[in-house]
Amino acid sequence: PGGPAERERTWDSLKLAFSYARRTPVVRTLILLALVAELFGWSHNSMLPVMARDVLGTGVSGMGYLQSASMAGFVLSTAVISNLNDIKQKGWLVVGGAMLFAVFLTAFAGARTLPLAVVALAAAYAMGAAFDSTLSTVLQGVVPDGMRGRIVSFQAFTWGVNGLAGFHTGALASRFGAPWAIVIGAVVLLLYAVRIVPMAPRIASVAQWRRP
Repeated sequence: PGGPAERERTWDSLKLAFSYARRTPVVRTLILLALVAELFGWSHNSMLPVMARDVLGTGVSGMGYLQSASMAGFVLSTAVISNLNDIKQKGWLVVGGAMLFAVFLTAFAGARTLPLAVVALAAAYAMGAAFDSTLSTVLQGVVPDGMRGRIVSFQAFTWGVNGLAGFHTGALASRFGAPWAIVIGAVVLLLYAVRIVPMAPRIASVAQWRRP
């Protein structure tokens, strides 16, 4: 186990997933959206302590409120989405959710009082959870059975880049301040989401993208 043959099979599997995603427009769009969201949207996580201490002036207690608000928004949104029987316009929920995630992150970055920051962050996480969970659902629906495991693993790889996002976010924060670092990341995500708006109807039509 773990020998050269197994490593080669794993590498071949990754290459096959990359090739499939590259030549399948809907899958490529969704994977890239997940990657952009991790690198530029969810990268705001590293700035939360700075926002609590330096911008909102609330210290540890404020950080606790921000974390509680974010998890409350995330859990509430996930509960609502999971209890819906079927969402017909999944493509619009993915694209629109990503856009609203970016908008509420911008509102959070602009907040200068703790109550406003808590509300904005809770709303941002609600939208982030909505588009993220729907994106995963759509991906599993459009990919054929033989490729599903590889593509889901490829998507999981995008989650791993979140830790790297702290480098450029920290560099931006040191140059422009934490609020602007969050805004810049949110704008990048928003621009990509706007760019893929024409794809939303195609993403929504899950059945026609299912491969035999």
